[in-house]
Amino acid sequence: MSLTIGIGIGGRVGGGGEPLAPTATMTVSISDSPDPVNASSNITYTIQATVTGAADAVGVTATFTLDSQIAFVSHSGTGWSLSRVGQVITATANALVSGAAPAITVVATAPAVNATVTSSVVLTAANATQQTDTENTTVNASIAGVTRDATNLNYYPASTAEWTTFMTAIGLATGNPGNVWALQGTGNAADTGAGGCTLTNTLDLAQQAVAGASRLGYKSADGGSSERLVGTTGAPDPRTTSTLLLHYIDFGALPAASARDIMGVQTGAIIRYAAGSGVLQIVAGATTPSLNDYHNTVGWIAMRVNITASTITLFTQLEKLSGTFVLPNSGSAIWFGGHTALSSAAVHSYGAEFSGAAAEISDAQLKTLLQGLGATIPWS
Repeated sequence: MSLTIGIGIGGRVGGGGEPLAPTATMTVSISDSPDPVNASSNITYTIQATVTGAADAVGVTATFTLDSQIAFVSHSGTGWSLSRVGQVITATANALVSGAAPAITVVATAPAVNATVTSSVVLTAANATQQTDTENTTVNASIAGVTRDATNLNYYPASTAEWTTFMTAIGLATGNPGNVWALQGTGNAADTGAGGCTLTNTLDLAQQAVAGASRLGYKSADGGSSERLVGTTGAPDPRTTSTLLLHYIDFGALPAASARDIMGVQTGAIIRYAAGSGVLQIVAGATTPSLNDYHNTVGWIAMRVNITASTITLFTQLEKLSGTFVLPNSGSAIWFGGHTALSSAAVHSYGAEFSGAAAEISDAQLKTLLQGLGATIPWS
């Protein structure tokens, strides 16, 4: 399957007795998301052509070839004239001016089996050297024995055994979480991992709907006092042990007043939801706001407190945010909801806690973990 794109944004192609265009220089790249991708799910490819010199490129053609196992779905791109005949999409124009062209987005469906699929692009112009790029995407078929949501197709490993199966399937050998909370029941939330940390429930409601999912969750109200799931026994001490807290959350309405708690591992390592803007905040050595508004969104978030590297980082399906590290200043505790501040409007649908070396995984490894669970991740 091929995608052929002729790029024309200004300029013209010489003909007849017109002088030849000056030599241009170009680059081209492909990025994919998610990677790994779940079998039979969509992959989004972004093709970026750029003229790096002052001269325009003329008579430009980009041919994007999808792996034979992938099924074409759609294409788009502002300022591009695209047409499709069979498996080939063509757009032609006269020139590509200096700088980055508008990106081309191609959506395709991954095969239904485990595979590594390879897509490539070739960029040519009448007055420039040919450029190429290749992108490999890992396709994960359904992982047998690991809890998966029937609606959003995300994985929610419900035990240590399921986490072992899941981590093996996505190719990570960095260690399982110590505590796992499926958050599908009522009352207190027992750990189904090996850590033994039961979360005491003082939230409004249990078994509440989660947007876009079949699974349920515990609901907290905006401005609730001491509305939380909190555990101490079996939780690691964040003053002496690195901690990675993973959470699936359905964010509700904006906080009515001051910033509300989302989750944390004691004072000095807290994620809050800001009033007015809907941004998330890392509350540690300083308060660091996110770039994005999260109200009425749903997805995975993770907070990594690495005491070896003296870093605190928030990871979401929209961004990666580094905060100002300070060593947490009190003992063992993990919570979702309101603990050091009032609670936010949210449904808490899954949680897991990694500690020690298992919490000190790299950004790239954490991206692989989140993508394996089913998240689309834009950051690197």
